Amino acid sequence: MGDNEIFKIQSEVIRDIATKGPAIFVGRCSNYILRDMECLDVFVTAPLEDRAKRVSERLGISLDEARSRIGRQDRTRQTYYNFFTFGEWGAATDYDLCIDSSILGIDGTTDFIIDFGRKAGLI
Repeated sequence: MGDNEIFKIQSEVIRDIATKGPAIFVGRCSNYILRDMECLDVFVTAPLEDRAKRVSERLGISLDEARSRIGRQDRTRQTYYNFFTFGEWGAATDYDLCIDSSILGIDGTTDFIIDFGRKAGLI
C-alpha cells in the first residue's frame, strides 16, 4: 500500500471519527482533512531549546540527541504536510490558534486552548 492510499484511509477515518462527536487529532493533516467542518484547529509550537529539554528529560537522552530527533521529526512532519496539503506546515493562516507552549507550560497551554475553544464556540 502506498503513501497516497494510506493518506486516503487516514482521511476517511479522521472524518468518520469527527462526525461522531468531539475528538482530538494530533497531526495527520487533520486541519486540512477537516477544513470543511466546524472545528478548532490549533498549532502548538515552542523554541527548539525548550522542546529539546522536554524531550531530553522524558527520554533520558542528551540535549544534542534531543535536538537531532526534533529536527528529523520536524522535517518529516513538514514534508508530509506540505506534500499532502500543498500548503506550508505551521503556517498560521491554516489554524484558528497558534500558541507557544513554552510561555504557559503544558498545563497552562492546555487550559488556554480549552478556554479559547469555548469562547469561540467550537468546543
